[in-house]
Amino acid sequence: MWLTGRNRAWIFLYEKSLQPTKESKRYTNAEIDEFAASFADWLVNENLKIKDVYKSLTAGMSNLEEGILEHWSLGRIVLAGDACHKFTPNAGLGFTNGIQDVALL
Repeated sequence: MWLTGRNRAWIFLYEKSLQPTKESKRYTNAEIDEFAASFADWLVNENLKIKDVYKSLTAGMSNLEEGILEHWSLGRIVLAGDACHKFTPNAGLGFTNGIQDVALL
């Protein structure tokens, strides 16, 4: 996925995990490079591939956990925002959705 803003652009590479996990994971630079290399020949646009632009990027890697809860509230406590809606972290949509969640409540 390629998202663009006024002064920055983001390239997101996704891969479904082989199995669910509850553990938090910190990735090394070598793991990040290895993951990106698996997408090396994917097109960014008509003329560029991931391998053409990767070394000029600031790279990071994280898991985007997901799950389905049976209960979203306990008494007067309710989950809102990115506590219950997962988004790519660059756009601040968790906060925006949190405001919408609270307005709906």
